[in-house]
Amino acid sequence: KHLKQLRRHTFSARRCCSAGRCCSKERDASDSDADIPRPMSPGAFASEASDAHPAESRILVGKRSRHPGRRSAERSAACSLDAVLEPPTLRAFVVVRGFLTMEREFQEWFHYEVFCHELVLRVTRHLAVLAGVTLLEIAYLAIMSVVSSEADEGRATGIHVFILCRFLALACVGTCRAAVQSEGFTKVMGMLLQWFVFGVSCTVAGLVYISYAALHPFGDVEGCDQEARRGCGLTHNVVLMCTLPMHVLLTSIYPFRFVPTLSMLPITCTIVVVVAASGEANFVVQSLFLNVLYLLHALMLILQGWLMERGCRGRFQKMTAVLQTRQRIKDVLETLMPPLVVQEIAKNPNMACPHHEFRCATVAQSDLCGFTELASTRLPHEVVEIVSELFGLFDNLTDEFSIYKVETVGDAYIAALAEPPLSTHNSPSAVVRFGLAMVDATHRWSDSHGETVSIRVGVHTGHCIGGIVGSKMQRYHLFGELLQALEILESTAPRGHVQVSSACRAAVEEELAAEGEDSPPQVKQPSRGTLPASKLHLELRSAEALVTSKGEAHTCEEVGGVTYIASADL
Repeated sequence: KHLKQLRRHTFSARRCCSAGRCCSKERDASDSDADIPRPMSPGAFASEASDAHPAESRILVGKRSRHPGRRSAERSAACSLDAVLEPPTLRAFVVVRGFLTMEREFQEWFHYEVFCHELVLRVTRHLAVLAGVTLLEIAYLAIMSVVSSEADEGRATGIHVFILCRFLALACVGTCRAAVQSEGFTKVMGMLLQWFVFGVSCTVAGLVYISYAALHPFGDVEGCDQEARRGCGLTHNVVLMCTLPMHVLLTSIYPFRFVPTLSMLPITCTIVVVVAASGEANFVVQSLFLNVLYLLHALMLILQGWLMERGCRGRFQKMTAVLQTRQRIKDVLETLMPPLVVQEIAKNPNMACPHHEFRCATVAQSDLCGFTELASTRLPHEVVEIVSELFGLFDNLTDEFSIYKVETVGDAYIAALAEPPLSTHNSPSAVVRFGLAMVDATHRWSDSHGETVSIRVGVHTGHCIGGIVGSKMQRYHLFGELLQALEILESTAPRGHVQVSSACRAAVEEELAAEGEDSPPQVKQPSRGTLPASKLHLELRSAEALVTSKGEAHTCEEVGGVTYIASADL
């Protein structure tokens, strides 16, 4: 997945190079601007790639700017990265790795969902069929050995070999049944369990074949001499008539894949040749017609294994596509509304649009300062890229501080914490830290791009209502006086600062008192560049009135009292 993202971004860089904008003069200019800092991408892959491959990360996140030297450095680096990624060996590596991953997943699915499904029951049936048929055949052989006038020592020895082979076959199947019932054995064997059962199945089939080959017919058939009897294959020993049916039955119990079944043909040929070469087999087993049927059955097993695996692969691909689609839908739903709300809807699909009351919700709202001036000097697609990159940084912060992203309106970013189901935990101090981290991330982005964009953030705590509205394009919105006061806090906050209401300050103090600590609770630390966990400072704002950037004045009573400017020790 990461390599695909890398290839996609690199393709855009290659198009810039192919358009003739990567000339020698720009390469010379790139040498002089090699030390210019590059903006970092908000994507998780870019954050990983920048540590191991700085040049590649610069191409992934490089944006157009008004600095010719910077653009030339980015384009020359794009060409150098393109030269690295161009060889077909990398493309072959990606294809092979994807194939091997998919093949491994299919083999695991086939093993646990197809082969191991009712495996103990299959082995039990195998043992029951073999034991039942063996008892009936031994009883018949015992009766015929007494009644037949031609029972002699040689034929008695054949019966002994028959019983010995059947006993070994039953012991093999019984051992296999005990093994597959053992959870520890199946866990240790893993997918090698298929080969273990396949080996047992082939061994049992070979022992059964040898047991039939050791038997001799009882008596002569009236009206036929010895040679005629051998030619027409007639015998009074009806047990020999079960040779082929038993072989077919015992080798068709388990659902083996195509690769194991390929060995059925050489194994069958080996058994037939070895038994025929011993010279001890009866004329029924040595029949050419019967041996041809054995080989045809081995070919049928190979064809059956191929067809079954082909069907299972198609089933696996469709099932994987369904699961991926469901996961994508789930991910989309979780971006539209809180995960707990999604679970609530899933449990009650026929319920009306859910709504919830939050008595202590802490919401942060931000606004980009200087964005309007910046957007007026850029192309539309460049404005989209800038907003996407900044909001991508904020999205990463919501994950790091475990804060729910409510929505974005233009260049305003809104996130909150409250009681379930909006979020799993409620920490007002985490929301304040999140606001400070947004300010820090915006300043770092502006410095790296040479821009003057800043941000102001307002944070408020209070009562609000959350719910899903409408029947199309549904999202989870927050409503109430809290949002009105929050908008005033955000619009009147100083540029590059976080303004906190009195209610939010009281909620932070209450949280710290409940924790029994003098400093805010520890928060999951960002990967790089965000605000470390440290002591918060809430400084009383001395302004008598709250004035927006457009000159609109508001009183402190509109936001529930005096306000504070948040900061933290770095």
